Amino acid sequence: MSLTLLFGLMTLAPAVIAIIFGILSRFSAVRVAALVAMAVALLTAAVPIIGLILLASDLAFPTPLRFAFAGTSASPFAPLFRADGLAVFGGWGIAALIMPLLLWIVWMDAGRSENSAGRLLPELGLVLGLEAVALQLVFSDNLLWLGLVWVLLVALAWLLGEQGAQSGELDYLGLAIALVGPVLTMLMLVLIAIPTKDHTLFGLTGHPAVQPWQIFALAVTLSAAGGGYPFVAWVRRRAAFATPSGFAALVLMVLPVVAFVGARAWGALRSAHGLWPEIGQVTPPITGGIALAVLGALTISISGLLALGRRDGRTLVALLATAQVGWALLALGASQTVSVVGMVMLLATGVIGVGAMTAALISGGILTADDEPVGAGPVPFGVASRPLNLFAWCIGAATALGVPLFGGFAARHLITAGTLSGTKLGIPLLGLAWLGDILFAVALIRATVLAFKANPDDATDDIPATKRPSSPSELLELPGTVLALAGMALGIFPQVFLNFGVVFAVDQLDFVGGTSGVLRDVPFGYATSKGEWQPGIFWLAALVLGIVIALLRWGVRRTPVTLETTSDTLLTGMEDDALDEPAAVWFDFAPAFTSQWTQVAGKQLIGGIDEDDDFGETSVDDEDEDDDDSGPDDTTPPDDADDADDASNSSQDEAPANGVIEKPKAATPKGSGAAGKTTKQGTRNAEKRGQVQ
Repeated sequence: MSLTLLFGLMTLAPAVIAIIFGILSRFSAVRVAALVAMAVALLTAAVPIIGLILLASDLAFPTPLRFAFAGTSASPFAPLFRADGLAVFGGWGIAALIMPLLLWIVWMDAGRSENSAGRLLPELGLVLGLEAVALQLVFSDNLLWLGLVWVLLVALAWLLGEQGAQSGELDYLGLAIALVGPVLTMLMLVLIAIPTKDHTLFGLTGHPAVQPWQIFALAVTLSAAGGGYPFVAWVRRRAAFATPSGFAALVLMVLPVVAFVGARAWGALRSAHGLWPEIGQVTPPITGGIALAVLGALTISISGLLALGRRDGRTLVALLATAQVGWALLALGASQTVSVVGMVMLLATGVIGVGAMTAALISGGILTADDEPVGAGPVPFGVASRPLNLFAWCIGAATALGVPLFGGFAARHLITAGTLSGTKLGIPLLGLAWLGDILFAVALIRATVLAFKANPDDATDDIPATKRPSSPSELLELPGTVLALAGMALGIFPQVFLNFGVVFAVDQLDFVGGTSGVLRDVPFGYATSKGEWQPGIFWLAALVLGIVIALLRWGVRRTPVTLETTSDTLLTGMEDDALDEPAAVWFDFAPAFTSQWTQVAGKQLIGGIDEDDDFGETSVDDEDEDDDDSGPDDTTPPDDADDADDASNSSQDEAPANGVIEKPKAATPKGSGAAGKTTKQGTRNAEKRGQVQ
């Protein structure tokens, strides 16, 4: 079978079925059983996997295979493709990892949930269309064709997230902002390619005429496409409005594509020394990649800072996905082979970690197209946590954050090694990036800690609260669990995954020297010029220690341990007001959460979407509206959840003339409460789609 025919079957089969599903969804008289539609979609999604298996035999050559799907390769707009290690690596991630998860999310949301009639077929069609377009993107070599399919990918993901919305309430502003980055990136690459008289990425390889300012501009456009700084607000806007399947397409496809395109640009625009264009003559050289490193570090740190002010899973996952783009930009800015190895590995670990967290939110009922309940991590308040679902959330977060001994740490370790090998200007930026991950860890721990408490409704005076029994419905949580286990496996055996596909992908991308001189295997891990990482030793020791502890505690009765809150009361169950709201805890950071510097155009893009993002709007208690002593600039922080603090704070409010600044009062926000209450964001999301009863 020819390469052209094979690639045509891989991409046209999902596209044809997607069009058929789209046509059938327009005819209300035509009814297709949900199980039949799902079976057809699964079989169609399996076609690219078979094609990738057959394609593996054609990749034994060190030179990438190039072929034209239609027309001639000389045409400026010809669909010219390149089959190499990086393209196959991205193709496997799309076909074998992202597509099954997206189809499962569509089934959980549009196939099984209430108020979802008529959304199954169009969402299945859009997901299959996303697969066809994404495969076209990872194999594209023609610049104009790459730009076209990239724009189409963003548009399809936007349309998937708008299913169920009324025609007059579609988020066209969100679509326009999301398209700015891809369009400008492609225009910049075309501008760089004009002097070469070549319209392909392969033809730009080794091009000596690239200027540092062009790399600066490219850094800005890539950051805009991935929601990096200063364009963080548009990702939060789309995350707030999108359906579950559209949200997953955003964080698993639209954002990771930026890292892939950046890797292609890195392979095409470097000099003969393997670096971005140099700025002046200094040692070590400062290159145009410093702009990528600066924007990447700011993206990670600012996303981590914004995460401190949130505890809803939708926003936390969106910010964490944005931070993955930041790490990719930092890796590209280092302009070192070993850092790009880490970035390619980050493509896998980031998708696995964020995917596991997204699956946990959907299984737990936190992420829906209807009213969304308030919860801790993936567990709604008033509902006992499921072990598998909580496991998927926690391990997914550890993988996406790069916690040591989990999959994401190897990617960050390699990026760190590459940054330390480059210019010294990257060292403080690297520290800023790690600080952002620490802020993320604090935010996620605080947002999830209540989920580890049992349901208080199940407790009695003599019997402590217990987990609810297992049921067959827990099988629906397996996708998140499988992804979490994959994240653990990447942490235990990183060298296997590096040799399995990452090194091959980078070797065919880096024509200067490859990875042989910067990366080598060791018995329990791998080694770089800056050190070794051998997680296998730690996991083996942890296994032995766990067995010993289990044997020692066999038959020992355990005593329940209570958790103390900031108000000197005991946390006896999973209660939404047991811990203060993030806005009250991080009160000193409150201006940064809504600053126009941290979220440029945030007031215009996400102002009013969520009550936690007031962007300077004044909030005054009803009882104080007629108080003559209150000025127009006086704001009242939320009330405290504990009666004791209410009494003390109210006594302070009665005597403001003492010149003492009162401690801000913390409380449960309006709209949060026991089970059955919903977040403000979820309510507005449902109202936008006309789904509120």
